[in-house]
Amino acid sequence: NKKVIGGKAFLDTYLQVNGSETYTTARDSDGHGTHTTTTAAGNVVNPAAVFGVNRGPISGVAPGAWVLEYKVCGAAGCYGSDSAAAVQQAILDGAKVINFSISGGTNPYADPVEMAFLDAYEAGVFVATSAGNEGPGAATVNHFSPWTTTVAASTQSREFNSTLTLTDGAASVTLTGASITDGVSAETPVVMAQSIAGYDALCSTELAPGAAAGKIVACRRGVVGRVQKGYNVKQGGAVGMILYNSPLQDVETDNHWLPTVHLADGANFLAFMASHPNATARFTAGTAVAGTGNVMAAFSSRGPGGQFLKPDITAPGVQVLAGQTPTLDEVSGGPQGEYYMAIAGTSMSSPMVAGSAILVKAAKRSWNPGMIKSALMTTARQNVVKEDLVTPADPLDMGAGHVDLTKAASAPIVFTESGADYRTKGLDAGEALNLNLP
Repeated sequence: NKKVIGGKAFLDTYLQVNGSETYTTARDSDGHGTHTTTTAAGNVVNPAAVFGVNRGPISGVAPGAWVLEYKVCGAAGCYGSDSAAAVQQAILDGAKVINFSISGGTNPYADPVEMAFLDAYEAGVFVATSAGNEGPGAATVNHFSPWTTTVAASTQSREFNSTLTLTDGAASVTLTGASITDGVSAETPVVMAQSIAGYDALCSTELAPGAAAGKIVACRRGVVGRVQKGYNVKQGGAVGMILYNSPLQDVETDNHWLPTVHLADGANFLAFMASHPNATARFTAGTAVAGTGNVMAAFSSRGPGGQFLKPDITAPGVQVLAGQTPTLDEVSGGPQGEYYMAIAGTSMSSPMVAGSAILVKAAKRSWNPGMIKSALMTTARQNVVKEDLVTPADPLDMGAGHVDLTKAASAPIVFTESGADYRTKGLDAGEALNLNLP
């Protein structure tokens, strides 16, 4: 299929896998790479429209930086051999910073990708990695190696919110949720997914045609992808979805297939529906509002991590608005044709720190990766709370704290370590104590 982009013609080949079209070139077919890259180094963009509504202006952390992109995941998954090869190629190509928004690395001295990152460290390349999305349980963090900077995820101060109103006669309740989609303006019957014959609360499978015609379906978060749930209920004729957490968690603003509002804590919603099973609902389209920043995302993986304290640092990883590929290979990515999305994960927070490292490197040309990591960590701020919104976050949640670019390049002292010492001392638990870590 010949495509013309910016006046230039490109030829793309496709591989047919399980009924989906997947690029065999380096083009992005699921949006993950586009989003992380533009978060780190995307240029200033306005408008940044999602579903026809301008959500911008936006930019990456280090707009204008040169980007080298390596595709290591495809329809068959992510192979360590491909990732290690990409890291080696990035070193040869002169990269100064690598972002790796992929899990793994829990056995660093036996993992070829982590060892490739050590090669990168010795070549002067800073590496940011995602902590993982298996939180908030203890010891769920990824990327144990001390030569990488492992990044947790926390909230930011911009949110996209929607107001949900439930009504049954004189009884009514108004709730606030997250959304970047259109709303449902007319009073519409609400149906709990588990009350549909043969269906479950998680909206795990596609509804039969007509099973939810003209209704808003309520689905519980978990197990099945959030966007997939919306696709599943839309097949049954649903006109909207209420996605609720149980228990309290962060809320996400995915590019859904139908108007959707995501509730942080479903308790009040469930209580109202239990006593008013015939309720109707309406909710507004998502709009940008001032949100609550500096809260750990419930999904963010926690330490400790092997011999070393992990994660190293936290950065915004919730409702991050950045690029999206318009040609998706799976319905779990959302509708085709969108160039931006606001999504969540430590995949989103890791490029925040990669972009930060780009800026610090630009200000401190002589600093090596260990010095940059040290500066980011020792100048981090600690005004972060756990997902309960009250309890102060601890080092196993946030590492050294939240990245602070107003201070990082002015760190008065930096701690660094040689690759040779990492290769030898890190193998021994006793000797590892002597590594010069921030």
